[in-house]
Amino acid sequence: MTGFDLKIFAAVAMLIDHIGAYLLPDLMVLRIIGRFAMPVFAWFIAEGCRRTHSMGKYALRLAIAALVAEPCVDFVKSGSFAMDWSSQSILLTLLFGALSIWAFQRLGDMAGGAAALLCCSLAQLCNCEYKWYGVALVLLFYYCKPVPLQAFGYVVLSLLWQWDMVVGWITNGQLHYYLEWPHQFWGALAFIPLALYNGKQGVRSKWFFYIFYPVHLLLVGWLATLV
Repeated sequence: MTGFDLKIFAAVAMLIDHIGAYLLPDLMVLRIIGRFAMPVFAWFIAEGCRRTHSMGKYALRLAIAALVAEPCVDFVKSGSFAMDWSSQSILLTLLFGALSIWAFQRLGDMAGGAAALLCCSLAQLCNCEYKWYGVALVLLFYYCKPVPLQAFGYVVLSLLWQWDMVVGWITNGQLHYYLEWPHQFWGALAFIPLALYNGKQGVRSKWFFYIFYPVHLLLVGWLATLV
């Protein structure tokens, strides 16, 4: 699979997830499929940080995209473009991930680690989508390049992220939820297409996700107002 193929895979998974979240909430299978998107997007941010010639410009693109997308996120959630700062989009989470990597590159391990911890804290404080977990995924994929190691790290992080839920299912004898609920462990299946990545870019698509993300939110939000 090329890089463009992976972007299409993640975009379709995200679209299906949001259809399940805002149009067909009773179909949990749609939300389960949606778990495939986040690992791929976090992986792309890590790859982007490796390949970019200017981390400053890369981070700036993410920041502008996050700002533009914010009213679209509010629209799909509430049907209104009124700015709601109580929760933020995944783009801000990914931006914090990129800034954490940049800090390690420029400041070294000690100061970079402190900056990364700050980014994780800000993701929590701003109530970004996936919060600290999303920032940690970007860092994981940047520093652990072999796909098997990335997959293992992903499972460990997902366990930490949803520890209370997992323990609750085990102690209450609700193990069937592992097959019925959209928990993050389903995202481990995304490492199948990631393992098939051939290292080629494919169709040039630098702006694909930046455009697709707000447009699909507007479409899903508009459909939600009709049902």
